[in-house]
Amino acid sequence: MKVSKNRVKVVEVNGEKVDPKNLLVESTRTIRPTNAFQPTIEKIREYFLEQNSNEVEAQKFFNHFQSNGWKVGGKAPMKDWQAAAGNWILNIPQFSPQPQIGVQKQPIPGNLNVTTGKNYSEPL
Repeated sequence: MKVSKNRVKVVEVNGEKVDPKNLLVESTRTIRPTNAFQPTIEKIREYFLEQNSNEVEAQKFFNHFQSNGWKVGGKAPMKDWQAAAGNWILNIPQFSPQPQIGVQKQPIPGNLNVTTGKNYSEPL
């Protein structure tokens, strides 16, 4: 990190000047921009199609993590989006709605289950 003549901190990453507020410090030795690893929707779609998934799930994955700031569990920054996408694909059946099978209730013996019309003019 350098200090310019105007006493403004200047950081260079890979030869580019970067605002220090947009940096994620991983350790004392490594500094990288916070958005360096964030994949594009095109890369995610390509990965999902390679894994025999579909574009809708790729869009769901992208929207979910884009809205969470690419954090896992809402706290830790994501380190490997391919691994997260692989887990997403493995868990698709678990979170997809199961088809409802129509099951008719069988009458319980001893209970009054009448399927015909009643004649209330007859005495009991």
